[in-house]
Amino acid sequence: MLFNSPEILVFLPIVFGFYWFVIQFSQSANPPSARYFYCLRGAVGLGLPHTYILKPITNNSEIRETMETARHNQSSEIISLVVTTFNRPAKLKRMLSSALNQTRHPYEIIVVNDGSTDDYNEVKSWASTLPTLIWIDQENGGVSTARNKGIQQVTTLYTCFCDDDDYWLPNHIASLEHGIAKVKNPAIVHTYRFDEYLKGELRPALMTPKPAQMTWQEHYVTSGEMVICSTCMPTVALREYPFPESEKFAEDHEQRLRAMSKYDVHPVFQRTSVVDRTAETATNKSVFLISNEYRRRFQAIFVVPEIRNSIRRQYRHQALFRWTSLELSELRQNRRDAFPTHWLRVFPRVRSISNLKTWLLHCWWYFKQD
Repeated sequence: MLFNSPEILVFLPIVFGFYWFVIQFSQSANPPSARYFYCLRGAVGLGLPHTYILKPITNNSEIRETMETARHNQSSEIISLVVTTFNRPAKLKRMLSSALNQTRHPYEIIVVNDGSTDDYNEVKSWASTLPTLIWIDQENGGVSTARNKGIQQVTTLYTCFCDDDDYWLPNHIASLEHGIAKVKNPAIVHTYRFDEYLKGELRPALMTPKPAQMTWQEHYVTSGEMVICSTCMPTVALREYPFPESEKFAEDHEQRLRAMSKYDVHPVFQRTSVVDRTAETATNKSVFLISNEYRRRFQAIFVVPEIRNSIRRQYRHQALFRWTSLELSELRQNRRDAFPTHWLRVFPRVRSISNLKTWLLHCWWYFKQD
């Protein structure tokens, strides 16, 4: 038996040493190590838990005590939070609770209610006890109008965002501060995310270092890894490049790409936010309902000189074909009978070798599923 043999005295230290090595490097700030060792840790069954339990804070005196303590001892002096909400009072309360559960709290929390018709009296009363929270009611003008209004109230150097249906893990603000401390000049700092498709089940999204040959804009439009709830920007950049208020699709993409033309990007290789995909939103509806609109918007975005000059043609083609690829993936999984016809129909959208490769791979995956 192995456990009765002297070899175990050598074997066990090696196993535990390897475990420690993988854990340490999977959490490293060094991008390549973080990427490869995170994958290795997942492969050997040592991954992060799927469920994070956030301590509910519902008692008003506890809320006041928590925020006063944060204000004097644990509050970030450089990061504010802007949250926009529309007809989701229960999920807004969850988001604010996750902000209260941070190891480092935002200096101020600004909530902009974008003309909701649902009853917000309970959550508004609950939020009124927070000494660092500013509540703004406005007529419905869209999420960009609401974000821009919130930005005008910010008094700190940096501003982060979260939609009312998403939320943060407890280390989000601390991770952003860690990233900000490493940059010499004001920069866009972002972490990575989990996607929640079923309540309590968190799936890690991609966490890919930028290839050396790409600009940050090229990496962003082809990977799609930076989302609004993971992003923190210099407040001056947000006022210089506000969210486009006339657009309802990809408004956050356009704002970030414009800002990237002037400000550098610093990623923090930690997953600290959760994107809620359990209900219908603009990002988890059927791809066929939104892909044409997103293609149109990105085509318009790529015409903007400050963006076009930073994204080479092959990456623009790759970004536009990404929506076609999502369409084909949706058909392969849910409507296999319609896949062959649509696969042939989208061939005119192929504009590059990368597009052709993706298009052919979908056909191979289709037959492989059989």
